[in-house]
Amino acid sequence: MKLPATYPLLAVLAAGLPAQQVYVGANAQAPMVVTASLPGNIVTDSQPAGQLPIFGGVQSQTAGFESSARVNWSSWASTQAATFSLDAQTVAAPVVGAVATSGEHNVLVYFSASAPLAARFELSAIVSASAGTPTPLARIDVHDDGISELSESWPTGSVSLTLGTTPLPVRVRVRAEAQPGAVVSVHLEVRLVPNNSLQSGTLVQGCNLDYLVATPSFVGTGVDFRVASAKTPNVLVLGLQAAPVVLPAIGGLPCLLLPRPDALILLTYSQQIQHVSIPLAARPLQVFAQSASLTTSSQIGLSNGLLISAY
Repeated sequence: MKLPATYPLLAVLAAGLPAQQVYVGANAQAPMVVTASLPGNIVTDSQPAGQLPIFGGVQSQTAGFESSARVNWSSWASTQAATFSLDAQTVAAPVVGAVATSGEHNVLVYFSASAPLAARFELSAIVSASAGTPTPLARIDVHDDGISELSESWPTGSVSLTLGTTPLPVRVRVRAEAQPGAVVSVHLEVRLVPNNSLQSGTLVQGCNLDYLVATPSFVGTGVDFRVASAKTPNVLVLGLQAAPVVLPAIGGLPCLLLPRPDALILLTYSQQIQHVSIPLAARPLQVFAQSASLTTSSQIGLSNGLLISAY
């Protein structure tokens, strides 16, 4: 089907599309126990098995903080990503008989969406341990099928899939144990991002300090725009073609307005996000984007200029 020439712009600016929701939740499969000990002084604390709050932690330490153990977790979801992270750290005093343990923690994390969408898991681990300590456990198993896509010896991973309304399980396992005088820490992160078949690149540099950021979004297989570090309101300029216009330079920096101004959208503060949907029916499509603002000398300042290519 041949689309009318105006369709792509109407598609990317469509405001009536239903919001795509992504959800994340976590369940501890057993009590999450942390223990810090010195000879004659053992301190233990735990988080009960079951549903975990979106963020929290458990910590234990000996009376003088010579030995300590903790575990922390957090989960959150937005239009741009859904993340679960788990941190374990142990410190053992340089005393014979001192030990600190965190785990083994066994957590099932569930991801789901309000409608099927293309997504990608980005898995990462940061493991640090003093010489001579037991190797920490750091495992992530997407689909909970017994095959770990990430381990302490393979600290990164990526899994592309279609996420649907049925919760998809990801098993996260961590253990950190410190012997006398040692410090051990493990950070695991499961990050779900859109897999929108988009490429973004900078074509021109800006002539002010504003920086335009484009982040793939779960909504409408599109992108979220934001102007970082903006101190004044900006106008987001979107165009389906490049039509460069040279503006007066600022501080010796050349100002080149890149997009043909097919759409102008006011961004009133630096954290405001403007969503642009790029549905499959509008592809292939290129969108040129740049932001403009007035400087203190009433000149027009421009951010970096981007090209978003959707396939």
